[in-house]
Amino acid sequence: MSVGKKIKSLRRRRELTQKELGEMVRLSRSHIAAIEADAYNPSLTTLQRIAEVLRVPVSDLVDEKVLIEDGNLALSDEKMRLLTGFDELNVEYRQRLLGYLDCLLQLSRDNTPPPNRC
Repeated sequence: MSVGKKIKSLRRRRELTQKELGEMVRLSRSHIAAIEADAYNPSLTTLQRIAEVLRVPVSDLVDEKVLIEDGNLALSDEKMRLLTGFDELNVEYRQRLLGYLDCLLQLSRDNTPPPNRC
């Protein structure tokens, strides 16, 4: 489930309209609608304000593990393997993996075949 859909679901459970939620977090109704429609990615500050109003931790809005446990997010086996493997790495190896990922993403954008090592 996307962030927008999760916010919409929680807002409805709290029996709030988009306008009411918007007023409580100092955003327009149309801005809330755009977030819920996944047409706009909210900033961390906005997510924090929304989470506070909805009385949930921010992680409930964005943390894939929480969404998976709720049975609301379907990840491919490949993506699940990446997330699980990443969690098992120590900090140093996580940083190396993220650096390698950045390198591969740049090569992909440039349509350059990946070297044996980044």
